[in-house]
Amino acid sequence: MVDSTDDQSMHIAELLKTDVWQRADEKQRAVAEKAFGLVDAVVSAKLAPYRVDPETANEMQEWSVKALSKKCLKIVPEKLIVPKLRHIGSAIERLVECEPDDADFRRHYAGMIAAAMHVDTADKFHPAFPIVLAQLSRDDLKIISAYSVSSAPSRHIFYCKVHLADGAVAENLAHRTFINQGSSWREVGMLNAVDYVANLTRLNIVNSIHSEKEWSLVEFASFLEKNGITTELTQGGDQRYLVDRGIDVVTVREHTDLFPLSKFGYEFVRACGIV
Repeated sequence: MVDSTDDQSMHIAELLKTDVWQRADEKQRAVAEKAFGLVDAVVSAKLAPYRVDPETANEMQEWSVKALSKKCLKIVPEKLIVPKLRHIGSAIERLVECEPDDADFRRHYAGMIAAAMHVDTADKFHPAFPIVLAQLSRDDLKIISAYSVSSAPSRHIFYCKVHLADGAVAENLAHRTFINQGSSWREVGMLNAVDYVANLTRLNIVNSIHSEKEWSLVEFASFLEKNGITTELTQGGDQRYLVDRGIDVVTVREHTDLFPLSKFGYEFVRACGIV
């Protein structure tokens, strides 16, 4: 039963008054009453500890119901099912606890709950999804969002044999590091590159596929020029050099790590509505 202190206008069950549900048949409306009623009851239960401050609790309820309503309105009557409580309980708890500026996370938790109510996605729903989303940062979400407009992102570390200004030779220097997302290349620091998808791989959202290849100095110079970096090819005796950052590059070997979504990751981002 919904808490009597709730604002009765702020319930998912209000969707039953919309045209699409007014036109639904009796069986579909019966399913909707159960599904929406369950969600409303769980929202009310999760908000109960916050009712000591009615104004704050009502704001939390309003934000949550608005996010849920937008997602649930996209479910046509014949596709709606009653969700499993073990699927939506944790997601609703995290949804109502989102901070005012957590609009993206609120939207994704709502999408997750709607996915648990849709016949086409409910069987792919994993109980760990809400826990995984809670461990993502805003930067993680930005990385995952790139999958909707491009191929999987990748990290490219160019290890070079170089002659340093003092005459010393470094055989395997991590000279430059880039992140690629579709057609967009971005140079980053080595530490940022290592950390780039560390959290996503830890959570099994993405896999890591490693490869290596040799580059000619001409190819490397052309690649750097396309990314706004000016270098100079020069000859010293029998040795050709690429002068970059004040040092002489002799050889270039690229280490590439491609980060495709794992099977778990694909179902996760699909449930959240991230891609």
